Amino acid sequence: MRTVTSKFAQQVCKSFPELTFDFIDKSPTSKDRIDFHGPANAKVKLNFSSNAVEIDDVFVLGSLRGRGNTRRLTQALYMAAEKLQFDKLKLVAAQEGRFAWLVLGFTPTQDWWYQNLSSIKSRLADIEGQYPAELIRLFEPFLTSGSPQLLPALANIPGGRPNALRPRDLAFKLLEAFSTWSGELEINDELNRRYLFNERTPSDSGA
Repeated sequence: MRTVTSKFAQQVCKSFPELTFDFIDKSPTSKDRIDFHGPANAKVKLNFSSNAVEIDDVFVLGSLRGRGNTRRLTQALYMAAEKLQFDKLKLVAAQEGRFAWLVLGFTPTQDWWYQNLSSIKSRLADIEGQYPAELIRLFEPFLTSGSPQLLPALANIPGGRPNALRPRDLAFKLLEAFSTWSGELEINDELNRRYLFNERTPSDSGA
């Protein structure tokens, strides 16, 4: 497994050359850990039992924030995971990450969503008067179906125009009441890959 871990770390640094890494002794849970350092810092564990890459403690120094370094790191992790045939990236979103990870394509896990669905419904009821009725109607079927997939989609719709539906703002408001949420990004999910890599389709560009 250490061979896979070494290949993974080298692949990440190939995609993001400013990074360096350290190997950490295998934890009691048998997950290999790699600490990445550079414009973005993170502790990453390779969970071979669930075939997932677990991201923890992502940190960008203040002077380097706002330059896309978290996105670059996540893209590099994604490409390494894809190359070595992991199934997903996983994390716990907290603080500012509650919103930032949504924009990068991470979706609340099904378990987290089900456990918090009643609170999400209550939150929507509390704030629905702040949003156009058509936007609330757009969201309600996803509460009925129990699917969290709409959240990153809402977070990636441009807004800010006068009288706009403000779907991104609604996605953030729904998660604002939670201190953390568990999220994942499926490898080879076409839609979430688009969010992470800022890829546009002809319909996005109006072509």
